[in-house]
Amino acid sequence: MTDTNPIDVANRILSTLGSLAVEEIAGELKKLKEVVTKIPGLLDDARIRAGRNIPEVRDWLEKLEDVLFDADEILDQAPGKKTDPKLVGVRGQLEKLVGKKPNFNADVLVVESEREISKNGDGMREADKEALINLLLVSGIDETISVISIFGFRGIGKTRLAQLIFDDARVKTSFQLRMWVGVSQLEFSSIRLADEIIKFKGSRGIKNPESELEKFVEGRKLLLVLDDVQSQKIDPNEWLRFKRLLMGAAEGSRVLITTRSREVASMTATVPPYEVRVLRAETASVYSEKHSGEFDEFKHSGDLPHNLKDCIAYCSLFPKDHEFDESTLTKIWDAQDFMGEGNDPDSSKNLDILVKEGVFERVKTEDSATQSKCKIADDKPDPARSVGGNQFIKFDSVDQITGDRTVHHVSFDFPLSSLRRIPTSLKSTTEIQSLLIFPYQLSGKCKDGSNQAICDAIVSNFKSLRTLDLHYSGIKTVSPKIGSLDNLRYLDLSKNTKLKVLPNSITKLQNLQTLKLSWCFGLQELPRDIKKLEKLRHLEIDGCYNLTHMPSGLGKLTDLQTLSQFVLSKEANSVSGKLCELGTLNSLRGELQIKNLRRDHDVGDIHLEKKQGLQSLTLDWGADAVGLDYNTLLEGSLGKAITIPRLAFNGYGGVNLPNWLSSSKNLVKLELRRCSECKFLPPLHSCLSLKALVLDDMTKLEYIAEDHAVEGFFFPCLEELRLTELPMLRGWWKSTSPEVNHKVPEFAILSKLSIEDCPKLVSMPLFPKLKDGLVLDSTSWKPFEQTMNMADRASSSSSPSVPLSHLMNLSFVGIEKLNDIANAIKWEDLKSLRFLRLDYLPDLESLPDGLQRITSLRELNIWRCNFTHIPDWIGELKSLKTLSIWVCPKMKSLPEKISSMTSLLTLEIEECPTLLQRCLRNGADSDKISRIPNKRLGLMSKQ
Repeated sequence: MTDTNPIDVANRILSTLGSLAVEEIAGELKKLKEVVTKIPGLLDDARIRAGRNIPEVRDWLEKLEDVLFDADEILDQAPGKKTDPKLVGVRGQLEKLVGKKPNFNADVLVVESEREISKNGDGMREADKEALINLLLVSGIDETISVISIFGFRGIGKTRLAQLIFDDARVKTSFQLRMWVGVSQLEFSSIRLADEIIKFKGSRGIKNPESELEKFVEGRKLLLVLDDVQSQKIDPNEWLRFKRLLMGAAEGSRVLITTRSREVASMTATVPPYEVRVLRAETASVYSEKHSGEFDEFKHSGDLPHNLKDCIAYCSLFPKDHEFDESTLTKIWDAQDFMGEGNDPDSSKNLDILVKEGVFERVKTEDSATQSKCKIADDKPDPARSVGGNQFIKFDSVDQITGDRTVHHVSFDFPLSSLRRIPTSLKSTTEIQSLLIFPYQLSGKCKDGSNQAICDAIVSNFKSLRTLDLHYSGIKTVSPKIGSLDNLRYLDLSKNTKLKVLPNSITKLQNLQTLKLSWCFGLQELPRDIKKLEKLRHLEIDGCYNLTHMPSGLGKLTDLQTLSQFVLSKEANSVSGKLCELGTLNSLRGELQIKNLRRDHDVGDIHLEKKQGLQSLTLDWGADAVGLDYNTLLEGSLGKAITIPRLAFNGYGGVNLPNWLSSSKNLVKLELRRCSECKFLPPLHSCLSLKALVLDDMTKLEYIAEDHAVEGFFFPCLEELRLTELPMLRGWWKSTSPEVNHKVPEFAILSKLSIEDCPKLVSMPLFPKLKDGLVLDSTSWKPFEQTMNMADRASSSSSPSVPLSHLMNLSFVGIEKLNDIANAIKWEDLKSLRFLRLDYLPDLESLPDGLQRITSLRELNIWRCNFTHIPDWIGELKSLKTLSIWVCPKMKSLPEKISSMTSLLTLEIEECPTLLQRCLRNGADSDKISRIPNKRLGLMSKQ
């Protein structure tokens, strides 16, 4: 059994009963409330943890949990039903259990301190101990009081490590005063800490402990250990106030802090914080038999709230090293009522706490503004499997499947097609609340719906489900019996591309909070009665390209927080929802796309200014929208989009874009796509917060700004710029090219730039600070040349940095007459370049001279070029790891030096007939590449 806390379940039942009207609390409900109210008074966390070590008490707790779960489930199904026969039985069982509560022996409490848990590994921490003692004893530190912070996750052994240091003979002789204060249970204030330290020396009842502490430490060399400082308790101002009390101590005094929080460690330390890491497997194995796991603390910790334990335990259902979409994970937690602090229904705060605790770490994504991911932190034992217990089981194969009353949450981590039927042992487990599947690469059979029967059986057999994940399962239909899952809160049907309609019975799911239908390409409409799902918070329908309309009445779902898109019908009819229905959905967050904007009468007041959680809005007019009054549309209710940080216009057919765009103070990203009539843009340089600008497929756009004369900063926050398919764009400015009479403006911090299919573009602001990437594809060479030539004016420039010296990724595609230009580039200035792509450059016959000076280059792609050879100096590229040669039919051979390039790990050759023949086994060049470990030599070879 996992450490599910019966107090939490009891409180959840009382919360459900408390939500009912007073007159509804009668009959069995009243009696149930009376008995459940007694439970929190009988128990506390410490007694529960202790009791689990006594067989009699453990059995009683498990029975109590089972009956409480039953009561919770009955209330979910019919919260106001006063005389449910099942309720009578459950209430009777609870009364018996409460009457027979066993004795809890407080003397058997498990020792929970970190020092005890880590004691067996004292010898394994010798290197850590010596490193920290050196920090304590080192001389020459300017500050009188140096603060050293030790941080690491719970149970890693920070406290034990600090104790070993505290008791070391060298430390004892070096410090006149040594004091230890455990602060995990203290209010972190200067007065409170001072009072504890004064108590340490034996004084009590001091009226001014801060003044007394200053006198006590004055002139004495001090070592003070503050053990287990917690992030939620520490106030930076209080910390500085406390630190000032110690400034009178003798030179060489030290404060040693242990904490789980990297944030606390960084804030308090005067030297770089010291992270205590998990012992490597080969070291830890020495004491593994004595020490059951460095994360046992999660099982028994008194200060880790049970809702956080439940959150961690739930992750044991997922594969090891799984990267969680944060939004999905917190919605699943919400479905299980793993409430945040103060019963906050939004469990995203739980994740924030667990990140601070070091249990999870954030994973960098390409678009962190719209997508966040996390995973169990690296180099740490898996806490989910340490606390999961029997309630949470991941089955890795069909043969492993079993079940009993203790199992509440299961997942299938194997191909669903191998499961022909649900095993009886699992089918008889009536308490299953979660069932997740992890899709494998679907075979043709799966795509044809071979999983249909087993998915239907899941719906039919597990009536207590709160969470059901059937995404990417290959189903074509959803069983009408889905409507009988009264407890269901989370339903994931996403990526089932053959799914065309949903049964209207799905609207019977009165507790449903999340419905995920993303990337169901075939889905044509939503259930007509979807308005009945009054508790629905998240309706995810992004990627449902064939949806024809929204059902009428969607505006009644006022708790809705996620609505990926709102599709307006192209035809007038009574069953489709109107745009004005968005007016009542003021809890919307994240992203919203409005599709098929076309009729003026669709637009009521949709109150965009009230949707303060909305971060991104896409307005899409559709490819066939003609003859519309675009200005009226955007100057009315949609004009209030000025408050939204990320905006996109798709298919806008007006000549002029709205002027309010240029007055937005919040705009951080703007995308304009298929705005076919626009010849120029409003003055976007006045959008001082703009970080990303995308202009795509605007066939009449001639210039971006009216005048190059700009006062103040020029796009001070712009980090990314994409100019694609702009065939008429001649320059950034309408007026004469500014270099004639004025200094050319430059982007202050632009890091990523793509210019594609802009053949006439010859003038634009300079971009010397690029770092993440530059792509020039079928465009003029002029802007690049102008920026590179800034180096010639460097002596008179306010910026001493060489242009593009920080650029890491560079792609040239379809540039005319590149052969002469490429040899004129000062390649040595591109000293940070790691990736270079030369693609579709028919004039380029070999690598440009000077490229050999870029010793930082790691990957080189030569695609669709008329190269006849690669020069021998390629051997000077000492960091090159990947060389890719595609569609270079004139390439005859590889250079001799390639055999000595020890850094080269991957060689790819595709559609180069002569070269391929020479590189295959026993070919003329096969010996040159024999030492390269990864070779991909076209379809002709399996080397």
